[in-house]
Amino acid sequence: MGEVTMRVWRGDPDGGEFTDYVTTTCEGDVILDVIRRIQAEVAPDLACRWNCKAGKCGSCLAEINGLSRLMCMTRMNQLLEGKPVVVAPIRTFPVIRDLVADVSFHYATPFTRTPWPNCQREGDDTRFATTTRHPNKRRSWGTPNL
Repeated sequence: MGEVTMRVWRGDPDGGEFTDYVTTTCEGDVILDVIRRIQAEVAPDLACRWNCKAGKCGSCLAEINGLSRLMCMTRMNQLLEGKPVVVAPIRTFPVIRDLVADVSFHYATPFTRTPWPNCQREGDDTRFATTTRHPNKRRSWGTPNL
C-alpha cells in the first residue's frame, strides 16, 4: 500500500476549485477505486458518476492529468509516482457538480445522425446498414476495383 495525493475538482456550474486529498492505494487500484475511497473516508459529498466499472458504459469519463480517460480503466501504477493525480470533469460537457458532467447531448446524438449515402440496402430494415465499399472511394480494402 502506498500513499497518493489526489487533486480533485470540486464545484458546480458557477465555479469551483481543486481540493487535495491524501489517501492510500492498493496494488491493482484504478482511479475510480481511489475516488470511491475518498468518498467513503473523507468527502461523502463528492459527486462522481460510474456504472459498470468495466470500461463499457463510459459514465466515469474524466480528465486525469489533463487527458480524457475512463476512471475505471486507468490504473494508478500507470501514473507518475510522487506527483499529485489531477482529476477533473471532462471539459467538453457542462459540469453538473464535482466530477459529474451533463452528457445527455452525447446520448441524444446518435438518433440525429443520418447514414452514409447509398449505404441503406433495398428492403433492409436496419437504420445503419454496412457495406464493404466506402461511398466516396473507388477501391475498398480486400476487394477488386469496382
